[in-house]
Amino acid sequence: MAETPQKTPMRTPAHGRGRLRVGGTNKGGTGRPPNTFRDRMASITDAEEFDVELRRTATDSSHRQYMSAVQFVAERAYGASAQSVDVNVKGQLKIVVVRE
Repeated sequence: MAETPQKTPMRTPAHGRGRLRVGGTNKGGTGRPPNTFRDRMASITDAEEFDVELRRTATDSSHRQYMSAVQFVAERAYGASAQSVDVNVKGQLKIVVVRE
């Protein structure tokens, strides 16, 4: 049988409303969760069948998912394209365009 955790003492916070537990540990309570979903998706995209199907779809312009496949491949190969931004500015706005 597992031990019942000891309750830590309570205190009233500075704002005077409610009660908070003080002391104790937070073992396993917070922090970044494991990348389970990300790992699962990576295993799908690493599969040989995925590569074959993606290549077939991205090279068949009559396939209904052709544009999505091409966009997927292009973003992984060259990075996502620049996104437009709406800016509402009062006064003066200086825009600098840099070409590489």
